[in-house]
Amino acid sequence: MFDVTPLDLLVRPLVLAAAEVYYKHTRPWFIALALHGSAYKGGYIPGCSDIDFKLFLRGEALSFYGELPLAIGQAIQEDLSYINPAPFQYFQTYILTVEAGGNRPDDWSRPIPGTYHMLAGKLPAQEMSETETLEKCRATLKRLPKAISKPAEDMLHHGAGRLERSVRFLCTNVWPILYSYLSIETGQPFAIWSLPKDKVLALLPENQAPGRAIRHFHQQVSSYFSQPHTTRAALQTISAGVHFLQLIDERLRTQPTWTQQKEN
Repeated sequence: MFDVTPLDLLVRPLVLAAAEVYYKHTRPWFIALALHGSAYKGGYIPGCSDIDFKLFLRGEALSFYGELPLAIGQAIQEDLSYINPAPFQYFQTYILTVEAGGNRPDDWSRPIPGTYHMLAGKLPAQEMSETETLEKCRATLKRLPKAISKPAEDMLHHGAGRLERSVRFLCTNVWPILYSYLSIETGQPFAIWSLPKDKVLALLPENQAPGRAIRHFHQQVSSYFSQPHTTRAALQTISAGVHFLQLIDERLRTQPTWTQQKEN
């Protein structure tokens, strides 16, 4: 019942196996299941990227606390434990309902056209408009100072894989900021967000500092997650990512009306 035909041959069996687990345990309330991110668009980074699902259920599936009852979640987790997500790092799935009461913001159920694929069912929400997408991009760029300062804060922690997580979390800031920056720069958010990482970073000229910085970060991340992790490699990757963010932040600070100008 799940349509995996648009997906890469390597991705299909992983997505299908996980989808069957989610459906098995939520069938009485199931509305739809969507796949989004690099598992659909391509350009995923082995060992780093995750497989992102949005599971749409009727509100009655949720407990008083806005999530599935723990027993159902544990049954799902037990079945998922038999699936090796490699070359992806993990499955990441969020439940959304059309009724109030879940733990997700309403706009989480409204994807950007070209960025997702319905594996089963129909999207029970309206897609984001270009205007709304640009507004979210501007909100993302306003978080730049925190994205730049967080890695420095993380350097004081040690052990239990904290450094590796810092690299991974940095990725979750760098890529949305890249997409948001280029969406406003071009005024074509749908076209930008539908591109895989390797193609969207190519839109920044290689002969300019941001273009060189994002290419270097992409190379560092790909290298770091493809081999045994070392402290030196992690620190180099973090430096590369923060450098790119600083270049974008400098652009915004030196041209404070830039986002407003692009809006007009």
